[in-house]
Amino acid sequence: FTHMKRHGFTHLLREAGIEGRPISPYEVGFIIAPRINAIGRLEHAIDALRLICTTSNERAKGLAQKIGSVNTKRQELVREHVKEAEGMVESQKINGTLPHLIILYSDHWHEGVIGLIASGMVEKYYRPTIVMTKGDGHYKASVRSIHGFHVTEFLAQLQKYLINYGGHAGAAGFTLLEKKRDSFIKKAQSLASKQITEKDLERTIFADINMPLSLVSRKLYDALQNLNPFGIGNPRPTFVSEVRVVHAGILGKLKNHLKLHVKDLKNLSSPIEMIAFNQADIFKKLRKNQTVRVVYQIDLNTWSGRETLQGLAKHIEL
Repeated sequence: FTHMKRHGFTHLLREAGIEGRPISPYEVGFIIAPRINAIGRLEHAIDALRLICTTSNERAKGLAQKIGSVNTKRQELVREHVKEAEGMVESQKINGTLPHLIILYSDHWHEGVIGLIASGMVEKYYRPTIVMTKGDGHYKASVRSIHGFHVTEFLAQLQKYLINYGGHAGAAGFTLLEKKRDSFIKKAQSLASKQITEKDLERTIFADINMPLSLVSRKLYDALQNLNPFGIGNPRPTFVSEVRVVHAGILGKLKNHLKLHVKDLKNLSSPIEMIAFNQADIFKKLRKNQTVRVVYQIDLNTWSGRETLQGLAKHIEL
């Protein structure tokens, strides 16, 4: 990206606020790609192709602004739909317990974001989740799963109810005739209750190594970058450390993220910042100098030309 000849990418980085920053797999996967993806989810992917191919600087600027606007709309839609979906899930509880498989449907959810709704439900409730939205005489569905439960193989057992289906172990999609919705849900829930065990539904946090926080360094971070790109099949290395909380606060537009400054228990390190996305509820339980166990990944935060090491906290154990 240093010497880009395509105007579209130049303006997309500018719209995203990352122009001039080093572009790592993180920026590609979590900032650039979601913008390109959003236009295809909500409108038409042809505008993403036009952005990439245009030789007009002005055309590129307009398309980048449009794609940024659509991405913002996508984020707002997901927030609205996820909140509604959470209410539906809570209503499915019987004596405080959810079914082994969450199935949700709506007449108005946008087809382009139902996969994101399903992912949100899996993240919050740790249950395989099917999210369906109504079309013309049929439902379109996205499915997201948990570790150890192959959803596409599960759908194969239900194919007599489906117009079509496809996917892999962790995610799938299908089309269902409207008139078969209730019978499909009944059979799917019945199968899930037999095939998904309580042990399957225990959320597991994986870490590669237990180490003192004092070993976190720029040298270690740089060495880890040699393992890029990270993703499925090559996850980013994860560490677990016992640390002392120096300071805690919440951040984000929705005040839903937690920021900690933590130190090594033996005071061998300067305070390191930890960001825990969507874990602001822990803030009320924390106190200064409290010892906690943190599962985290090492990141580099760049702000105003200054680089500082940062932890991305995946789990905080009080």
